Amino acid sequence: MQNFLRFIVFILFALGFQLLGCVDTPPDITEAIGKETTAQVEAVGPQPIATEPTGVEDIFVKLQRMFPNAILDDDLKTLREVTRSQPYLDFLTQESPLEEPFQTFDEYLEVAPPDAERYLPFLKNWIGIPTDEDITTVHQMTVASREANFILYREDIAAEDVWEIFDKKFKIFIGPLVKGFLERHQLKAGQFAGVFEPFVVQTEKMDAQWLHEQFEEHGVDEGLLWSAIGNPALIGELLQNLSNPDLFLRWVDEKRKP
Repeated sequence: MQNFLRFIVFILFALGFQLLGCVDTPPDITEAIGKETTAQVEAVGPQPIATEPTGVEDIFVKLQRMFPNAILDDDLKTLREVTRSQPYLDFLTQESPLEEPFQTFDEYLEVAPPDAERYLPFLKNWIGIPTDEDITTVHQMTVASREANFILYREDIAAEDVWEIFDKKFKIFIGPLVKGFLERHQLKAGQFAGVFEPFVVQTEKMDAQWLHEQFEEHGVDEGLLWSAIGNPALIGELLQNLSNPDLFLRWVDEKRKP
């Protein structure tokens, strides 16, 4: 069922850009799909958690003592409590100094800057030297596209949800911010979508693979603590879009596969 819904989304997405008159895609845009796009993302994927810094080790020990039981429980309740705990928020403040102050994990996610290293290789290949505005725009596009993909991991997924996925993905390319980005770099929406969507898929694959490696090395519960420490933005995204541990683990398992 889920594979069928994915296929329907793909067809609708392709037809949508045909209606916009963006059918023709120059070779210099589309030839990067596949191995080259994969290589770009793999080169900047999340790195394994380093345990050398004392601050990282200290916060892990503190969180482990505060939450000695299963982290991946019903409704992801304990993992949410980890991200709301004061020691964790203090760690984020210390390790990720931001110009804008934050009091909660949700506020941190709102002001945390994008990981430029994730987007630079991809953008340089298509637009030359990207500006901070370009990086921010493509980051927001990526977050929005991944959010649409998460709909397939709802507990009550139904055929009508396909329209919501299509609507979210289509609107990414017709908003003023993205239209400005495309105009600056003389790209058509359909052309850029042809390389952007495979890039989004590869970011999901790399993130899922990284989480799987944490689980393999540390076990699921300790692996989640290390993941929250090493990649708070990813954990925040999963908490915002997944409702239970089964869906969480299924996302990790399915997205990391080819």
